[in-house]
Order: sequence, then structure tokens, then C-alpha cells
Amino acid sequence: MRKGIILLLIFATTSVFGGSGKKTIKPVNAEEKTRIEILGRTYNYYALKNKDFLTLDVRGPAKIKVYTRAMLSKNEKNATYSISYFIDGKKTGKKKFKSVPASKKAHFVDMPNFVPAENRNLTIELGEGFHTVRFKLNDALPPVFAKFHLFKKTRKKKKWAAMQPLEPVEHVYLIADEELVEYFGFGKGRPLRLTVIGPTQLRILTRTEITNTNKKRVSYRLQIFERENLINSFQLYSVRSYSTRFEKIPNAIPSKAREIVVNVPEGLHTYVIKTPDENVKLYARFFIPTEDIDLGLNK
Repeated sequence: MRKGIILLLIFATTSVFGGSGKKTIKPVNAEEKTRIEILGRTYNYYALKNKDFLTLDVRGPAKIKVYTRAMLSKNEKNATYSISYFIDGKKTGKKKFKSVPASKKAHFVDMPNFVPAENRNLTIELGEGFHTVRFKLNDALPPVFAKFHLFKKTRKKKKWAAMQPLEPVEHVYLIADEELVEYFGFGKGRPLRLTVIGPTQLRILTRTEITNTNKKRVSYRLQIFERENLINSFQLYSVRSYSTRFEKIPNAIPSKAREIVVNVPEGLHTYVIKTPDENVKLYARFFIPTEDIDLGLNK
């Protein structure tokens, strides 16, 4: 039997592809930057936290390279520290760096009484869609600073078919580039449920409703449950959309869509899409690859 879904809305398809490249990215919750000069060139680093997270909002497929440097006093020769990182709400890895010596090629621009340790890095691979990546320093000392490079990977062209969640649902229509597009509304206490047969991928597009247009950026949380088990958690960030509007919701503007791609394992799965945020109105669309649709035409 071919892979597929239980409820199919329409056979409309989209193609997703993009380019590749490298860029330095800033954590969305970074408060201050620390400047480190290395061989005559200055770089911005951000302090890793012990009691909180430093968070990246990243669209994949991509690779993140994390460069870290501990801070040493003038009389310290080396530092040992460890970092934990979490992808989409799950603890994914822990990296420990032992006895890292003081650097002879780098210095803090604004802290002459301290010395950066040599660089130690780690690499994280991310699949398609937006991801929340959080970093935490496992010990309070020594202080550790990090900078992040994003290496984009070329996205393979793929066709998607829209699918419909299980009833009851709130049907909301948006006008995007002169086309009427159907979304499904949800919020805290009003989750969406849908059934998928794997193995396949589930593509989720979400938007939030913006009423304060003075805000440069909006954020919201998204959670995916299966049988009351939390399988993914996202902190998503977006901005207002200038090419999309609600058909029948006055005084509100949709945000730009944020894409999540969930790998669905083999078998029948019922997912519950929730948000823990109060007073947040969210809207979602769902897709699977057209090649995974079971049309019931197999002999």
C-alpha cells in the first residue's frame, strides 16, 4: 500500500526550493554582544547562559556551525566547559570541551583584564522548515561566548498536496497574491487534529494575527502532540505580511507564514496541534508530498 493520508482536502500543489550560502546569524533573544578581535578582525560573540537559553530561529535545510570561546583571567591557563543544545524542544546533544588553552591570537576588545580561550566548535544539521535551536551552558563558570554561522543547503524541488484536519475546524480565508487560500484557525483550548499515514513528511504553515502594526516582530509557540506526548515544540518568530490579507477579519493583519516540516514515521498517526499562549490567534495549513498520497487507485 502506498503512503498517504486519511483526509485529503484538495490536490493543489506547491513547489519548494531555494539557494545555498553562508551567513552569520544573531540569537533572537541576545541582549548584548561581546567583541573579540582575532588576527586584526573584530567579531561579535554572545554570552551563553546557565539558567536560560540562547535561542536561534533557523530555516532549514541548513547546517549551523557554533564557535565558542571561554573567558579566562590573566593568570588562568585553560578552561573546561560543556554546552547542551535543544532542537524543537528536544534535548539533542551535549558537547564538553576539556582544558582549552588561552588563545595567543585573540583578545576581548572591551575587557582587557580577561583573555579568550582558543576556539572550540560544534556543528548541527537541520532538516526542512523552521527550527527553534536553543543553547545552554551547563555550568555557571567559566563564562562562555559564542557566534553562529548558518550554511544554507539547496532545497530539493518538491510538490505538495494540501490536506484537511479533522472536524470541527474554523475555516479562515486569506487573500494572497489575488488568490483565496484556506487556513484553519486554532488557539489555546482550541487545538487542531489530523491523521497521517507514514512514512512521509507533514508540512505545516502557520501564521498569527497582528493587531499592533507598530511591532517589528511577533512571536508565538507551537506544540505537536501524539497520544498526549509532546513530540515537537517550536518558538516561532515572524513579521507582518504585506502581500496577504484576511478576507473577512477587519483590523487585523496576518503575519508571514512560518513553515515546519515533520518527519512522520511508518504507520497511522493522529497529531494534535496546540499553542500554550494566551490571547494568540493562529492559523495553519497542512500538506504532504504528492508522491505519498494514496489515491485508492492501486491494483
